[in-house]
Amino acid sequence: MSYAAIDSALDRWAEKHDLQLLKQNGNDEARFAYFSRGDFCCQISLDPPVGDTVAVHLWSIEVLEHEDFSHHWTVPTFEVSAALDAAFEQGCRWMTSHSTASGWRG
Repeated sequence: MSYAAIDSALDRWAEKHDLQLLKQNGNDEARFAYFSRGDFCCQISLDPPVGDTVAVHLWSIEVLEHEDFSHHWTVPTFEVSAALDAAFEQGCRWMTSHSTASGWRG
């Protein structure tokens, strides 16, 4: 299955959080976004849907304390927005507990 089944939900979610949703990684189709606070950065990425499910991944990127974080969800495609919100909220919690600087940058 292609990303087309979930693209409208992804676009609405990215707009809601004022994030740029990237749709290419080199020559490969992909879906991912970055968000950060201070020195802490996270990436949310999605695998292409398989059947009626989609995998959502949250990763810490370039953490100064060299402590990596990740969390993964596999949800029905109709729940992708809720899974993205959960991933974003989890990333924000990581940032709150590990960031030394304030202010968002995208």
